[in-house]
Amino acid sequence: MTIRPALKSGITIHRNESRNEVRIGSRWRQYSLPLQWCGVGTQALLGLLDGKFTFSELATTTGLESSAIESFVSELRSHDFVDLHRTPVAYLRRYNPELGRIEEVSDLDQVASDVAIETALKRIEIECDAATFTPGDIDGGRTSILNRRSFQIVIFGHGKIVNALVGVLSASGFSKLSVINRVGTKDSSLKILESDIAGGYVTRSHFGQTRRIIVDEIRNHSLLFVEPKTQVHNPDLIISIGTPSPDSVQRWMAENTRHLLVDIPSSAEVRIGPLVTPGKSPCFRCVQLCEETGWQREQTSETNSALALTVAGAIALDVIALSDRKISAYHSTSHIHTVRDYTAPQIQHWSQHHACGCAWEG
Repeated sequence: MTIRPALKSGITIHRNESRNEVRIGSRWRQYSLPLQWCGVGTQALLGLLDGKFTFSELATTTGLESSAIESFVSELRSHDFVDLHRTPVAYLRRYNPELGRIEEVSDLDQVASDVAIETALKRIEIECDAATFTPGDIDGGRTSILNRRSFQIVIFGHGKIVNALVGVLSASGFSKLSVINRVGTKDSSLKILESDIAGGYVTRSHFGQTRRIIVDEIRNHSLLFVEPKTQVHNPDLIISIGTPSPDSVQRWMAENTRHLLVDIPSSAEVRIGPLVTPGKSPCFRCVQLCEETGWQREQTSETNSALALTVAGAIALDVIALSDRKISAYHSTSHIHTVRDYTAPQIQHWSQHHACGCAWEG
């Protein structure tokens, strides 16, 4: 693959003569470079990093050795300020009026004069720009966003947090997403309730409608990549909103499925985490054994609107980090979000309990 370095979207350059430096970065994350790089003006050299020139072409244009160009780009890359190549974004099949047939679109950037595709690409680029400063990213965040399309998620539960999660995860590029609400055939939560309103997609006009249909609408109307819904059989992550049933926990552990526990004891409190990696980190039972049984509740409450959206956003950001960078803030850790102290979540750390079977060596 030919390397054509380009400064990342959102990068700003400021020349500071008094300090003999060039400042490069974003508004709140900057780095200083010398005014000259191997005898060539640094600002002029930065101006050539537009994705059009290879290392050898940059060396010819500037009169520098290729090694000097490589060291300059390497310095920028160490701070995640530069991309090295462009990854094409494929799309669904579309009708090509010039050829008079439906065809695959392997690269959205190469499709001209198509308003629908231009609109879709703008949405995708917003998500890419947000992912581009991920440590190690070299293609403007595109690989991260494209990988989300194959990251499979199952959400257990219902209510404000679930509704918001479906929307924000779908809009962030997660196409393989399913929601499971395991309740009896006469349970009121099979329909949209007054408690579902949180200022998002669900409104009073949805009261009494089938929940499954409305949740599918949220997904379909929010998708970053318009794709048909597929059944999720081997999820990369399960998000359990509310107290999970014993048989669900047993199945997740037996199938070695990673799952994030979200506990809602009251409308003013939500605990996110821990993220359970079966056999390797504390599980639901470990948490139960560590807590006083008198404070545990089997029934899940519905949280208030502002807290629900805050929690959904926090979970979504962690799912993005898990998909993009294979990290999570909730590994063996919980964050308790409360209305009372909304600026500072309480942090809990967990370890595998000696009395829990997940800690026993076979």
